[in-house]
Amino acid sequence: MSAYICQMYLLVERYVETFVEISPYIELLICIPCIVINIYCAIRFANLQTFNNNFRIIMIVTNFICAGVSLLHGFMSIVPRQYLSLENEYYKAVAFYTVAYIHHWCVLMLDIKFFILGFERWFGFRSRATYEHSEDNTSIKIYCSLAVLAFCAVTTKVYLYLTFNDKSNETFRRAFVVEDDLSAMLASHLLALFGWIYAFVIFRRLMRQAEAFRFSSQSLSESYVIKETIRINTVIGPIVRAYLVMAIACTMTLAFNIYCMQYGYWEMRSAYYQSLTNVEYIMINTYNFYASSYTIWYLRPLRKIFLNDLRTVFKCSIQMENGVSPVDRLEDAATVHFDHLHSQWQ
Repeated sequence: MSAYICQMYLLVERYVETFVEISPYIELLICIPCIVINIYCAIRFANLQTFNNNFRIIMIVTNFICAGVSLLHGFMSIVPRQYLSLENEYYKAVAFYTVAYIHHWCVLMLDIKFFILGFERWFGFRSRATYEHSEDNTSIKIYCSLAVLAFCAVTTKVYLYLTFNDKSNETFRRAFVVEDDLSAMLASHLLALFGWIYAFVIFRRLMRQAEAFRFSSQSLSESYVIKETIRINTVIGPIVRAYLVMAIACTMTLAFNIYCMQYGYWEMRSAYYQSLTNVEYIMINTYNFYASSYTIWYLRPLRKIFLNDLRTVFKCSIQMENGVSPVDRLEDAATVHFDHLHSQWQ
C-alpha cells in the first residue's frame, strides 16, 4: 500500500512538473489572440465618435496593460533559472528583472482597473450637461496619476527589499517577481477584490440614476451622456461579474497555496506552488480574452464595424441574429428619444 501511494505521488508530481512547463505556452496561446483583438479595437475605437474620448482612451490603454500581464508572465516563465543569476549572467538577469518590473506594474494596474473605469463613468455622469463636447481631461489626468503612483509603489517595494536585505538572487526575485513575494500576491488579490466592490457600487448607482434621469434631461448633450451611460453600463455589467468570478477563484487558489505552505505540504519553490500560480494567470488571461471579445460584440458601433470588416474580408453576407439584445433595445430607445428632443428644439 505504501509503495502504491509513493508511486501515485511520483506520478502526480510528474504531471504537475509537466503542467508547469507547458502552462506558459497556454498563457501565450490565449494572450496573443487577445492582443490582436485589442489592437483591432484600438484602431476602430480611435475612429469612433460615438463614445466620449476619455472613455475610449482609458478603455484602450487599460486593455493593453491587462493583456501585458499574461504576455510578460508567459515569457518570464519560459526563461531558464540559470539566466537569473547576477553573478553568472548579468545582462540576461538585468533584462529579466526589467521585464519583471514592468510586469509587476501591469499587475497593479489590473488590480485597480475598475477604480479607473468607475471614476471615469462617475465623473462623466456628474458632468453630463457639458461632458459630451467639453475638452475636460480630468479622467485622463487621474489615470496618468494612478499609473505613476503604481510605478512609485513598485519602485518603493524594490528599494526597500534591496536596502534592508542581502543582495542575493533570492532577494532580487522577491523584490521584482510578483509570485515570489507572498505579501505582494496577497495585497494584489485584496486590491482586486476591493476594486470589484467599488465597481459594483459605482455602476449600480450610475445605472439607477441614469434610469431616473432618462426622460428628464435638460439638453441634448445631457440626454446623450445619459443614454451613453446606460449603454456602457449594460455592457460592463457582465464584465464586472466575470471579474468577480476571476478574483474569487484566484483568491481561493492563493489561499490554498498559503495553507499548504503554512502546514509544510510544499514550499514556494516547489512545482505545486508554481502550477497553482500559473493556473491563476491562465484564469486572468481567460478573463481578458472574454472581456475584450464581449466588448467588441456588445458595443453596437464596434459590432457593426466588425461585421462590415468580416464581410469585406470574406466577401460574404453575415446575417445578424433575429433576437434583439438589451443593448439594441437601449440604442433604439435612445434614437427615438433623441429625435423627439430634436423636434422639440426646432
